[in-house]
Amino acid sequence: MIHNCGDGIYFDVQIKRMHPELISFLYLPDDCESMEELKEKYGHQTTLLGHIDPGELMVTSKEDLVKQCREQIDVYKKDGGFVLATGCEYPAQMDFEHAKTMVEVAKTYGRYE
Repeated sequence: MIHNCGDGIYFDVQIKRMHPELISFLYLPDDCESMEELKEKYGHQTTLLGHIDPGELMVTSKEDLVKQCREQIDVYKKDGGFVLATGCEYPAQMDFEHAKTMVEVAKTYGRYE
């Protein structure tokens, strides 16, 4: 597993050199303009973990979080290889309501096709 929450990460180089089973990330890799492009380029090479922004998580509403989670699940779930999570750590000062929401959204909408 590789974790990289920095901007401009190089999935291609990391995959070639380290052969990770999973990459945890916050931002899209440097060579992808969209989540769809990321899934197309790297979704068959490694499992993708992320990428709900933990900074935004601190100020977002439950409704907006559900929307973000569903958007990511809709893009990444085809053919598996995706774990819904924050793109970095879960904010230490937050209660677990948003974490529970993410789990419920994943259970409801995250079934692989």
